[in-house]
Amino acid sequence: MHNYLCDIALKGLKGKKRSSTYLFLVCFLSVAFAVVNVSITGSLNKTREELRYDTYGEWDAAVYSPEPLSVSKDEHIQGWGTAQVYGKLLDGGETVLTGIGTLDESLLAIGRLAVQSGKFPTEDNEIAIEADILSDLGYDYELGQTLTLRILNREEEVVDRKYTLCGVLREYTDLWSTGTEKVTLAGACVTADAAKEIGEVCSYQYFLSAEGEEGYPLYKELKGSYAHVVENTAANGQIAEEEYHYFNLVLILFTTLVAVIVIYSIQIKEQTRSIRLFRIIGVTKKQLSQIIFYETMLILLPAAAGGVAVGSLATWGLLRVLMEESTGDFYIAIPAVLIAGILMLWFGAVFGTRFLIFHYALRGRLSAHQHFDAIGNFFRADRRQRKQKRLGLLLLSSASVSAVLFCYGESLAPIYIDDTWSQTNSYTIAQESPNHFITDKYIDNIKRLPGIEKVVAWRILSGTLEFPDMEKNPFSALLTEHLYGARPWSDTEDIYGESISEGGPEGLWCYIYGVAEDNWDQFFQYVDEEIDREKFRNGESVLLYIPYNEETGVELGGKLYQEFGVEPGDVITAVNYGRGELSEDGSGQIWTEDGVKTYEPYEELTAVSRAEAEVAGIITADLWRASYLTISSTNYYSVIASDAFAKRLTETDRDGIELGDGSWSNQEYGYTLASVYTGMDAEYLSTDYLMAKSAADNHLNFDNYRERNTAYRQEAIQSLLHIWICGICIFLILMLIQLNIETLRGLTQKRSFALLQVIGMSRRQLRVQLAAKGLLMSVYSCLLGHLGYALYFVIKHIGTYRRLVEEFEYTDSFIHLLKLQFNDYLTVGWSLPIHLVFCAFGMACVFLLFFCPQNRVLKENIRESLS
Repeated sequence: MHNYLCDIALKGLKGKKRSSTYLFLVCFLSVAFAVVNVSITGSLNKTREELRYDTYGEWDAAVYSPEPLSVSKDEHIQGWGTAQVYGKLLDGGETVLTGIGTLDESLLAIGRLAVQSGKFPTEDNEIAIEADILSDLGYDYELGQTLTLRILNREEEVVDRKYTLCGVLREYTDLWSTGTEKVTLAGACVTADAAKEIGEVCSYQYFLSAEGEEGYPLYKELKGSYAHVVENTAANGQIAEEEYHYFNLVLILFTTLVAVIVIYSIQIKEQTRSIRLFRIIGVTKKQLSQIIFYETMLILLPAAAGGVAVGSLATWGLLRVLMEESTGDFYIAIPAVLIAGILMLWFGAVFGTRFLIFHYALRGRLSAHQHFDAIGNFFRADRRQRKQKRLGLLLLSSASVSAVLFCYGESLAPIYIDDTWSQTNSYTIAQESPNHFITDKYIDNIKRLPGIEKVVAWRILSGTLEFPDMEKNPFSALLTEHLYGARPWSDTEDIYGESISEGGPEGLWCYIYGVAEDNWDQFFQYVDEEIDREKFRNGESVLLYIPYNEETGVELGGKLYQEFGVEPGDVITAVNYGRGELSEDGSGQIWTEDGVKTYEPYEELTAVSRAEAEVAGIITADLWRASYLTISSTNYYSVIASDAFAKRLTETDRDGIELGDGSWSNQEYGYTLASVYTGMDAEYLSTDYLMAKSAADNHLNFDNYRERNTAYRQEAIQSLLHIWICGICIFLILMLIQLNIETLRGLTQKRSFALLQVIGMSRRQLRVQLAAKGLLMSVYSCLLGHLGYALYFVIKHIGTYRRLVEEFEYTDSFIHLLKLQFNDYLTVGWSLPIHLVFCAFGMACVFLLFFCPQNRVLKENIRESLS
């Protein structure tokens, strides 16, 4: 009997082939995209988690103490590692660079500490140091070299120690969160016996890991017992790390359930009529329920099996692409239990909807002598069902708009972070001595290294500026009195270490920046005038830097200045000064590359060279925080020029004059400072090591920030991938499901369209009516989409507010927090025009999906529809 009923169900599906096909596609697509989305989301979550642990360590809380403690006895602690800092490494002066001490094996594991090259110290004369600290100390990364270090011990005594470099530590001290505690971590690691030779322990540092999700309770408990406790908020406990995951899951479940309910509700009239027909011919309720079960399973089982198979295949392909394109390790984590749970809910929603329709159909009377009031009730119920279907479709459409808004709004912060750190230089190269410049040849060589994207180099000179009637301008006159603006002469000393002039020479002092040609456009973008590049290249024209607010001007000394005495087209003169010169009759001696020579210092800074040029434009924007440019906003009247102009200021009528920057006149021209920017493909051995070695070989100072910058960028890129991949998957599933639903809906309305045309309504009028309904649907979807995203925004920050109150004793109101978060959106680049573009995209998709399938039905023959 059961096989007979199954055959009836199968024949019924074949009889309504088109609607069954669309129903199958909706179910198939919902399963396939749910599998893809959950799998990709799980893998991205795992990758982000492992990246955070690699960057910030797996510890939950840290306790810092000058004396040893027994914190490891706490029952909530699963593991711990210990660092003992015995002193502080100093540079050539009194600046503390990092701590020096020991790291135990447990800390290496729980903190995921590693060496970029070499090994951790095993002998008492060995040391492992972070790469950026080696650069600050003036060493390259060559293993086996001897390092002479100055160490400040617990007794505030400076001791000198020599070690052999055995390893280069992966950077962690600048990345690990130390909260409000200003604690020096051990960026230099030695053996226990070698550390004891430095002196007594300055700081005991315990890094503790709790069981499961007990990180914050452990932190609270420790904070009540010890004075200096910090929580590892960067790696653990941040609500923002998981909120995208929950948003995706909610949308997946919501989409799956609503889509299934809507797709079956669209066919409710047909299904009700079919069920009542079966009852009229004598089919029992039990037999009907079995037919519905078989009919549903004949669609669901192939859809579920095919969806899982295709979803798994698509997941495999996407994961392969992500693994190949990822700049770091990529982890695969597919939550099979979650997928099984979604499938169970999916089956439950389908069967629940089918049997609700079944029970609704059974409420009607089955004889042919139905009462007229029952017919009225039927039509009222039919209208109610149409409203429910429209509401379901509206919810699906609004969810798709919410997905679009989510992708835009949540991606702003990661894009801003990535953009900020990509425009932060990875390396800084500077003169080690006045006679060792950064040459064009050296810049060309480092540009060829793997991962190097951009090099911004310039020569910085100082001198005075002259322009017509400058003494009549109040602003320039004020600066000439040395009250404000550039004061490059303030630290100028003669060869005996004494100040040349306490007040500095008379004149309007300024800085002159000789910029490499590759970097001119970074400055040209800030002026309105068209720059003649040939004149600028030859040093015949320059730019002036006078940062001010164009509406108000510059406020100095309690006065507001809006006139600066110089305009584009004026001619300015820059004057360079000398400290002294080589002379056989000199009263002193000075060391040069050619040995010791007699030298005669000037009594005061003396003008030795001049260069004239036309002002091609004036930069009024503040370049202190501009990308690639860091010129102080108080350096008024700075001259931005080409190498040719700056070189003229270093040329004098004779050789051997010591210029204000310590270089000699008429020597080979070069740059004093270069900022180097890298991409995500830069690595330690291929980039850091070679950069440090080339700087050392050319007697240049080298600072390395690449590891820190890369860690922040990787975190932002992972967040961005998470947002966009999951958002796009959800958007696609919504669009495809809506396409099939609207197509199926169009089939059910085919007879209605035909009847409307029969009574005199033209196809054009019907299309206009459909377009109006589609436009109304898209507008309502946009409004509800904003409401959905706003609801997510509020719920997200309820958790943030609770955490701030509990963990950081936040005292402001929740409304104040929401205002701050909204201001953050503006800070990271929210733009109304771009927001409207995303809204228009979402609305256009909703409109086309509503209009096109039903417009297609209008093109069919009316008689066929009525037959």
